[in-house]
Amino acid sequence: MINSPSEKARLFETILENLRVAVTYVDSDGVIVYANRAAHERPSSVPRQAGTNIADCHRESTNRTIARMFAEFRKGRRDPHHYVGSRLGYRELVTIIPVFDGDSFAGCFSQIYPLELHGPERSF
Repeated sequence: MINSPSEKARLFETILENLRVAVTYVDSDGVIVYANRAAHERPSSVPRQAGTNIADCHRESTNRTIARMFAEFRKGRRDPHHYVGSRLGYRELVTIIPVFDGDSFAGCFSQIYPLELHGPERSF
């Protein structure tokens, strides 16, 4: 039984760190606040460290798309954005979920799920 907020926080961080899905949270200015292990392991020319602006991690065309998403979230859009991206020959499902503090856009939670299987295929 989890009894304290600190125990709950440790459990959530353990779960996030062990996901094979890349999870990142950025504030409303696009500054990385949190990135799990899978996010850090994705190849990038700029490390996804806390304090890094996501604009430094993406191409200019991607930054324009991110700016449009953020503008929609600031106007109140609460539905996530979903798209399929392609990196290094692999396809990924990307979901960008807005986070609000009351009515104010506070940032985005993103998850990046690989669509191709890595390793042996299994049947259940």
